[in-house]
Amino acid sequence: MTVHVDFDDELPENGPTNEYWEGKCALCQQPIKARYWMLMGKKMHGNVHEKCADKYEAERRGQKTEVVQIPERFRDWDPDKFPDKQAFSQAQAFDPDSKYKTLAILGDPGKGKSRLMWQVIRQFFEIWAEQRRQSRWVEYFLFSDLATEYDQSKIIKVKTAQFVFLDDLTELPPGRTRAQIQEVVRYRVQSAKWTFLTIDKDAFDEDLLTNVFRERAVKIKVK
Repeated sequence: MTVHVDFDDELPENGPTNEYWEGKCALCQQPIKARYWMLMGKKMHGNVHEKCADKYEAERRGQKTEVVQIPERFRDWDPDKFPDKQAFSQAQAFDPDSKYKTLAILGDPGKGKSRLMWQVIRQFFEIWAEQRRQSRWVEYFLFSDLATEYDQSKIIKVKTAQFVFLDDLTELPPGRTRAQIQEVVRYRVQSAKWTFLTIDKDAFDEDLLTNVFRERAVKIKVK
């Protein structure tokens, strides 16, 4: 159910509105009231309580068998052999004190974007643990897995997790799956949630790269 609240200003193009959605939390099934956000002309809202999302994250951290580790093929890597030294240096500067909370590494397939990103992520969480005395890790999603089989539970995780790495974003034909993934990425960037992205094709969402990322993301091109 949507609850309308009277206000004088027009709806913003991007940002929170004075309109709320009421329904059930996707995790605990209890009533929830969530504010609508306008994102690129579309209204979106959260569908889980913050405390439920925090509890979910805490439970995952406590279950060692479910902790996502760096994929084996990316664990052993010699940074000195990475050919694009400028991109490497720019990426290494991304840390918990960064002004923006989204890091996007772009480039053609086979340029080492995923290897570079895992190096950044490993360093990021080492710094996080040292500064905050907290052990955290990233939720990892391979774009091809999200695109080939629609799974609402995965979409919820992508939307609500504190840290997310979406790997190998590329072009998709128009349809529900493409729209869902595009919207959840936009939501994370607009909401300033820690997000790591590797992007193979600008055509995944050209407006995202051109407009949504502006003053919201660190964008690095690997040559």
